[in-house]
Amino acid sequence: MLVTEAERCRVIKVCAEVLALVGRPIRAYLTPGSMPRAFTMPDSVISPMQPRLRPAVWVGAGVAGALVVGTVLLWAHYGSTVFFEMILAGLAACF
Repeated sequence: MLVTEAERCRVIKVCAEVLALVGRPIRAYLTPGSMPRAFTMPDSVISPMQPRLRPAVWVGAGVAGALVVGTVLLWAHYGSTVFFEMILAGLAACF
């Protein structure tokens, strides 16, 4: 593959720009006043979840738990073969 002089100059220019950016050492940690000042923790912690969303989360968890318990009870009562046949029949009725 032959490289033209213009391509070679462009690559050298890009490399020089990258080295100019990367080559400069950042010594902010050595200069006084550049470190952030210590801060104190607030007396109260702000909850990440809004209070009105909490009941919705509990209701969703309760519904999911009821579905799991109902599934286990049906499986225990009817057995796995009948249980799966009932699920498939229900899905077939929906579609």
